[in-house]
Amino acid sequence: MNTLRQGAVAGLLAGLVLGILGFVDYGPGNTLGAVARWLALDSRATGRLAGFLMLIVLGGLFGLLFGFLQRNREVTLSRSLVLGLAVGAAFWLIVTVLLGTVIFHAKFDLGITFGLFQALVLLLVYGTILGTLYFQSAVRRAV
Repeated sequence: MNTLRQGAVAGLLAGLVLGILGFVDYGPGNTLGAVARWLALDSRATGRLAGFLMLIVLGGLFGLLFGFLQRNREVTLSRSLVLGLAVGAAFWLIVTVLLGTVIFHAKFDLGITFGLFQALVLLLVYGTILGTLYFQSAVRRAV
């Protein structure tokens, strides 16, 4: 249970960090509207807020997945980082590619393709932050 809770907390914090970085990158939250488009929640009025909240909620859900995969294993920095990157890639594949393009029928043109790879980089950063935060919480708990 501790690994699930640690994974969820690390995922929520990693999602929050990405949401905050969305306000730093290219203006006041412009990339957060693209995050809301992953689940067809983008609108002119609330797209950025929906994207910010989606990063936090989905970050927590994928943090739970991380904690589930990490359970009963020795916690090392390299294992946490590799597993975090794998969970970030799974986040990209499931949410952005599967839901964003297949279910919501987004066109797969050059602009969308660039957006997909931009989202991949964003979610690999999420995975790195997730693995690092999880490792830090496990080391702090062990001391």
